[in-house]
Parts: sequence; structure tokens; C-alpha cells
Amino acid sequence: MKDFTRVFSFALSITVAVSMASGVIVPQPVLADETVALLDESFEKGSLPEGWSVSDEGGFYAWGIGKGCFGPNSVDKGHTGNNNAKVGGQKDGHNDHDIITKTIDLSDCDSATLSYWYANKAQLIETVGGVEHYDVPDQMYVYYSIDGSTWTQLAHHEGEYLKWTNNTITLPDGALSDNVRFKFMVHGTDGGWGYALDDVAVSADYSHTHSFEYSASGDTVTATCTGAHVCTLTDSKVELSIVKPELETFGESGDSSATLSGTDAFNSATGLNVSASDIKYTGRGDTEYSESSTAPTATGTYTAKITIEGQTASVDYSIAPIYYSFVGDGDLTHTLTTDSTLAFTAKRNISDEKTIEKFEGILIDGEKAPDDAYTAKSGSIVVTLSAKYLNTLSVGEHTISLLFSDADAIETTFTIKKAPEQSPQTGDSASSVILLLAAMMLTAGVAMTCKAFRKKEA
Repeated sequence: MKDFTRVFSFALSITVAVSMASGVIVPQPVLADETVALLDESFEKGSLPEGWSVSDEGGFYAWGIGKGCFGPNSVDKGHTGNNNAKVGGQKDGHNDHDIITKTIDLSDCDSATLSYWYANKAQLIETVGGVEHYDVPDQMYVYYSIDGSTWTQLAHHEGEYLKWTNNTITLPDGALSDNVRFKFMVHGTDGGWGYALDDVAVSADYSHTHSFEYSASGDTVTATCTGAHVCTLTDSKVELSIVKPELETFGESGDSSATLSGTDAFNSATGLNVSASDIKYTGRGDTEYSESSTAPTATGTYTAKITIEGQTASVDYSIAPIYYSFVGDGDLTHTLTTDSTLAFTAKRNISDEKTIEKFEGILIDGEKAPDDAYTAKSGSIVVTLSAKYLNTLSVGEHTISLLFSDADAIETTFTIKKAPEQSPQTGDSASSVILLLAAMMLTAGVAMTCKAFRKKEA
């Protein structure tokens, strides 16, 4: 048996699973307003299909599975593939042999069709003047039944069909039951070679009206269709998601409002009119922000949410403050009278390339430093205090604060050390020695003079 397939108006085929329980073909969920092939039998297995039946089995006059039609000059194999159903000529009292399909459920469809291919051959009576004369061929009747006992005729075929011929029937409303079967009965004329039957197909058309149940998980609301067994939606559902705002840092570019993803498809399917104006915002954690339709722009932690048919999807997000910080921990010490400089590097937590343009100056010990006391260059920002300025500061610890237009100042310390003590010069040392020797000689001279004076008195 062939796979059951969906038949699309644009000729795309997709395999459709069907329930085979109790021999009843039950359509499973398929796409709306499309045709579903519930039966497509080509008899290629070489035996009577499961669920099918015949009025009797075996012999030339009974339905069986084989190739082509009995008798010469007719079809010699199936319409597709090799095999088909066939029955021999119904003569000598062997009349009205039936082959019956399995039960099919057509209860929920809008309309349905039965299609099949057939061929036959009459017996040759004589050839006169090179012209063959044939007997009257057998006839075939097609019926449907919704109870297995009462049969309603759909078609009657008489005449000779040496090639495969198709017949497609739009089924009457009476056949749209959950328990319909089709019967092909061949009636003998004592001059026919029977019939061949192939590619028996039943297709049903379905339409659908959505009926939704709503649920929410995380940032997504899902509308699941619970209507009739056919639905246009993938997996019978449609989803809408809430997306956090682009704005992540206070003062930066980006929309402060949350957005919705999948709105058009969601509204089209459900008939609702959901929009971003339905989103509500509240503060989260330590952030105080009462529920509002207006998106917050200040720093803090927030929740954006949307409620649809009693189901709420939400997303948490933050608006972070801009801040600056020093980079590196090198030696921040300057010794008075030297020509060394001190460099301080700072960076921005986001969009670091903006650090230099947001810089506004420095404070030293809380006082604005003169413009010539430092230089500032990008990368992220490097502020360098000049040696000339550093040498004007007192010994000890000092603070430096970097000022920015969009965030708090940042502060760190540096140290000024006293100048080293001067060592005596070489010339100075020599002078001191000379003075010392002179003093010693003077002392010695005074002593000798006093001694001579005492001897003179004596």
C-alpha cells in the first residue's frame, strides 16, 4: 500500500500518518483547507490488502491480485507498478463478484472523492474479412455503504476498455460517514474476460476554525489550537515573545522600551490585537518603580511583562549606571626636586572610546588643578601630572580626582617625598681642614708665647 499523503493545491506532498486501528482509516491533524489522501491502494504487495474483502476467494472467477487483465490485447500490468486487482470473465453462472475496501472515516470532512482506474476485455467471437468481432464485455458497478449491508450505487461501467481508464466521483453527503466502505462488483455477460482495477484512492477536503488555549512560560505566550483536527498553524500553535529593551546603560543610545516578537502572526491567528502598548513595567529588587506603561530610563533592575488572555510572559533586565575606574597599580610616588612625572589611567565601563570626550578635568586635594599642571590623552584616558607641578606640592599623601560629565568622579592617592639631603662639596671640605689647622697653629702659638712670658718674669 502507498503512503497516505497530503495533496497540496501547489503540488507539494507530505507524508501523513493515519490510524489503522480496527481496520478504520482515521485522519490525523493536517493543514486546513487542504485535501487529504485517506486511501491510495495500488496492490503492489501482491496480496489482498489488509482490511479489504472479496465475495469469494480463489479461482478464475474470483477477485485476486495479479498483473493486467485476463484475455489478450488488453492491459498486461498495473496502472502504476506491476500489480493490480483482477477478476476473470463472469460466465456460466459466475456472476456478481465483489471486492470491498476497508472502512474509512469521512465524518469530519467537507467533501470527498473516490478515484480508481479500470480496464476490461471481451472475448473474440470470430474474425471476418480480417475484422475481429467480440462478444459483449462484462460490466462493473461501484457502490458505497455506511453500514456494510445497504449499498448505494455510485457508478456503472459497460463497454470495452482496452486501456487503463480513470473515473473520479465526488461523493454524496450520505457517504461522508465514519464507517464508509466501497464495493466494486463485476457482473458477467457470458462474453467478457472480467475486469482489472488499480489505484483506488479516497481523498477528503477539510476546513478549520481556530479555537485557542493560552499558556505562558518565561518570555513567551503560546496559543494552542484545540479546534477540529485540521489547523493551518505549525504544530497547531502560535507564539508571541517579549524582548527586553536595547538600553542597557544609563545615558547610552538604545530604546528604553521592550518589544514584542511574532506579533503579526499571533494576531492574525488569534484575532487579537496585541501590541507593545500592552507591555507593563515594574521595578525589581531594590528598584522602586510602580507598574506603568511607561518604560523606565533610570538606572535599576526592572521587569517588563505582557498579559494575554490571563497568561503573563515577562523578561527581567537592568539599566546599569555609567562608571569609570582607574587601571593599573604602579608606583605613584614623586620625590621633590626631581623631574619625574606621575601618570593615571582610567577607563569607562561601556563604550570606552567615549572616556576622553566625557573628561572634564582634575582636582588635587579637592581643589581644581591649573590647566598647565597636567596633560590628558586618549587610551582610555591617561592624565599625567607634570614634574613642575608636582614639585610645588608638600611632602606627604595627596588625592587626585578625575571628573567626568556623565558619572561620578573617581579618586586615588599619590605620595610626595622630600628631597634628599645635600652632601658636602669637595672645596668646602678642604677649606674646613685649613681653618682647623690654622686654629690649631694659633692655639699652639698662644701657648708658646705665654710660656716665654712666664720665663721672662722669673
